[in-house]
Order: sequence, then C-alpha cells, then structure tokens
Amino acid sequence: MRGSDNGCEVYQGLEERAKAGGPLTPSEEELRVAHRRDCPLCAFERQVAALAGDIDDAGPASPMSAAEVDRFYKSVQRELAADKVVPLRERTRPGVFSFTLRRLALAAAFLSVTAALAVSLYVVRNGSAGGGRLFVVSGTTTAGDTVLRGGDTLREGEALTIDKGYAGFVPCYDVEVFADESSRIKMGRLSKTSCELSLEYGRVVTRAIAIPQGSRLVVATQNGTVEVKGTVFTVETDGVETKVRVMEGAVLVRNTKGLEKRVSSSIKMNMNSGETARITQGEIARDQGLLSWYDPGVNRGLKGYTPVSIHSVPDGAEILLAQKPIGRTPLSALVPPGRYNVEIAAAGFEPVGEVLPVEPNSPLSRKYLLKRRPAEAVQAPDEATGVQAVEPAPEARAANIVVERRPSAARRHEPARPKQVATLSTADKSGISKPDLLEAARILKEQRDFRGAAGTYSEVIAKFPSSPEAKVAVVHLGFIYLDKLREYHKALELFEKYLGEAENGILREEASWGRIKAYKALDQEVKEAEALKEFVARYGSSLYLNEAKRRLGELEQGKERR
Repeated sequence: MRGSDNGCEVYQGLEERAKAGGPLTPSEEELRVAHRRDCPLCAFERQVAALAGDIDDAGPASPMSAAEVDRFYKSVQRELAADKVVPLRERTRPGVFSFTLRRLALAAAFLSVTAALAVSLYVVRNGSAGGGRLFVVSGTTTAGDTVLRGGDTLREGEALTIDKGYAGFVPCYDVEVFADESSRIKMGRLSKTSCELSLEYGRVVTRAIAIPQGSRLVVATQNGTVEVKGTVFTVETDGVETKVRVMEGAVLVRNTKGLEKRVSSSIKMNMNSGETARITQGEIARDQGLLSWYDPGVNRGLKGYTPVSIHSVPDGAEILLAQKPIGRTPLSALVPPGRYNVEIAAAGFEPVGEVLPVEPNSPLSRKYLLKRRPAEAVQAPDEATGVQAVEPAPEARAANIVVERRPSAARRHEPARPKQVATLSTADKSGISKPDLLEAARILKEQRDFRGAAGTYSEVIAKFPSSPEAKVAVVHLGFIYLDKLREYHKALELFEKYLGEAENGILREEASWGRIKAYKALDQEVKEAEALKEFVARYGSSLYLNEAKRRLGELEQGKERR
C-alpha cells in the first residue's frame, strides 16, 4: 500500500534528522521503519539515494559485474511495479506537487545511474578509453614480464618491448604504428584529444591517417619531440641520437636545446644537431618495408576483428594469408572475419596450408608441424660451373622457397673449399666512408653484435680522429661499453674524452649523462654527486632532469645518514 502524503512528509523529516545525526525516540524510529516498509516510493527513493552516495564516495571506480548489474535492474523493476499509477484524486491532494518533483528527481537519478552502468559495461568489454590496441605481433613482444599478442589492449604508462620480429598497434584515432625489432616504446597519454608515445630506443614508422581537429599526436625521444597533424614519418633512436624521416606530409620537430623546425616530405633531420637532408632511396625502401609489412585495415576500424594465432615447429616460417606475406611464426594478429587460404613455408621444409575459417569474436589458434622436404628431381649439371640445379617442387615455387644448388658428381672428388661468410664484422671495411662506417655500426647494434659494433666505432675513431663522425662514434662507443658490454672504466674514459675535446659538441648532454651512469656503476658517489649538480644546473630542460634530481636527493640523504 501507499502511505499518505502527510505520512511521507513526516518520514522525510525523520530521515533528514537521522542523516544529520539527530537522536530519534524509539517510537519515531519504529514509525520510520514502518513507513519505509509500507511505502514503496519512499523505500525506492532511499535505495537510489544510497546508491548515489556510494557513487559520490571518494575512491577508485570499479566496473560492476554482470551479476550486479542484473540484480540492480531487477530491484528497480520490482520497485517501479509496486508503485503503480497514482489515482486521479491523489493528484489533487496537498503535497502532490512535492510528489511530482520527487518522481522527476527519481527518474533523473535512474537515467544517470543507467548511463553510468552503460559506461561501466563498455569499459569491461572494450577496455579503458585511455588506451590502444595491438593488431599484430610477429615474433615476441612483451610488456614487463607479460608476453603480448595481437588483440591485446595497451594501457597508458605501459612500455612495449619488441624482443624479436615486429609489432603493429593502433594507439589512438586512425594512427598505425609499426615497431621494429629491438625497439622499446612507452605509452604516454592515450585519449580522444592527445596521443603521446615515447620511443626509448629502436625504430617506429607511423602512419597518421586522420587526426581529429584539436587533437595532437606526439612521438618523443630523449632528444626532443615530433608532433604531427596527419602524415607518414619515421623516428629512430639508439638512446643517444635521434633521426626523423618524413615520407608524406610534414611534422614539427622540437629538440631539448630549444630548436623548433618544420620537416616536410622527403626530408630527414638529425634531432640532435638540427641538420636536414634529402632522404635516400635506401632509407625510403627500408622504412616502406616496415610500413607495408602488415595491413591491419585501420581505416575500416578494428571492431569485429578476430584474434588469430599461428605457430609452427620450427619457428620462423613465413606466413601467407590470402597469398599476402604477413610475417613469420609465431604470429598473433587481428583479422577481419572471413575464409582465408593460409600457407606456412620455410626453406628446407614442405609447405603446408589450409582454409582458415575466421568467425566474428571467435579467437582462433593453429599450430603447424613442418616436415623436411624429401630429395627432389635433378637437372643436368651446368657445363661452365659443374653445379647441378635442384628443381623445386611446384608447392615450393608457389611459396617462393629458396632452393639450393649442389655440386655435380663430376666435381665431388675435389677438396671442399672453406665457405666464406661475409658479415659486417668480418668484412674488409678499408674502402668504406665515414658515414657508411657509422651506418655499419648501427646495423651491427640492431643485430645485437655489440662487439662488432664497438670494433667499427673504434675504427672510425682511429682512422678519422679529428672528424665529426669520430666525435659521434666516441659517445656511441661509450654507451655500448656502459649498457651492453658492462666495461664501465672504458665507458667513463670515452665520455670524459668527448667532454674534454668537444666544448660545444651536440652530444655533450648525452655524454654528461653517460658519465654520471658510469660513476654510479663504479660506486664513485662523490664524483657522481658533483656531476649530477653540474648536469641539473646546465640542462634544465633535459628529459633526464627528473631522474637526475631524484638520484641527487638519494645521494644527499645517504650522506646525511652517514
């Protein structure tokens, strides 16, 4: 039954007094409980008020579970069903206006809660709005100790490391980012108005197709930032130097030394020095290779795409999906629904394939065991070389498998010649120019041949001691000894050499920071503290500034305790 209007007013007065902490007599408390039991409208209003109080309470928000949402809606439906329609004669009673206002307030509260629940459910199903999504991983990509796969959500503050192979992700808007092997990218702010990434080392090629008006896309390194409004560009850094290459559109580059420059299509820029030049054909081919490696169809959006994982034994086999190479195993990617011909091929093994049925929202995983290819039919030996060609099987030709050539029987009695393997670390580099030597060292670092890279940098320093390339090589070599080879005395010697010889060198900030890290590694705290004070005073806009201040504070506290 419904309580009288006067009874509701008395109940409201008792409720307000109880909320304010005022005492209630036993009879008043009994009246309050009885009215709440007999008047569904007042009881429901109290439930909504309690729910609103829970929502307003300070503390971290957490999405409601499906069971909690179901219980809430059922309780609302029960209360509304019990409230029935108010008879016409009740509408003319005194106090009906206050009841009408209460009903309106209840309706507004109910709509607010419904909207909050809808947002909560969206967050549960789709992840936070402040985040991106991986659409493909070929090889191994991790975030901390977690191995990531295509389809995983990327969160603000998360650091992505491409340990092996490649990865592609959509951080926000219609933006595709392709990351090379041995790259580390930290997710900054990822929202509707701001998309910020920090490249700690490695190479990313970014295609910014369309960025909403008033929004911004920023890629930062230790040397500065690159901001775009819609373009295709590359940012590459090894932790010391940063290079920017623009293939389409234009970007605004700001470095930590205060330089601001607009870099347009077909131009590259060294962020440290501010120097610009035209992009070479080799650089274009290298960047386009990473950019066109996988097509996620970001223009069509990733909604409805299905996570697909493909593995093989052994790893490293090429995958062709609908006759298009999409990477090597292991691979996990988001694929639009459909039926696809998939082929798995590796040199020396028989290719395998099947029709892959990709259903909407039905994750799919496949693992293929590759069998070694049997002996093949042979052709007559080449008269000039005495080498007989091995005729590939039709399946091997279709999968572009490289087929070896073997010596004919007429030549097998000759002593075998030692195989000459030409690598960058063993090749004769006597005729290579200074820039090419630096590029060779960079490639060796990408291949994780740090000893070879150190030898190449040392060669630049020895052959061209007074050249700008030698000065750059000194700093790069210092960081290899510091971070990769752990030879801290050699690293410190190189950083001090650069700081002593290059009074206005473009890498002076990096060399100063390297010297600080070397002092720390060698437990030379007094010198480390002095170098930190000098760094803080001289490089007020450095990306290392906060870390320098923190470390300086630690050293000063330790000194006070002693």
